[in-house]
Amino acid sequence: MDKGFRRLLKRLLHDFAADSRQRELSLPANLSAADRYYVHVAAEAWGLGHASHNEGGERVIKVWKLSRSRRSMRSGADPGFGSD
Repeated sequence: MDKGFRRLLKRLLHDFAADSRQRELSLPANLSAADRYYVHVAAEAWGLGHASHNEGGERVIKVWKLSRSRRSMRSGADPGFGSD
């Protein structure tokens, strides 16, 4: 995966986690399997719910906020996965 794209995904997820107005984030179907995996890992690290839906070229990933009691990390914490 391209490092610039990975940084963009990390920033997108960080901003989503920090924005109290947003509850769900849908990412486009053109993400590769590696990109979706990275989103799953990042979402897990930030204590966000995550799931992929559909098959093949229509596969999308959704990320959502869990209740505070179900979150394992503070929303502003940097999970430290991967290097930039």
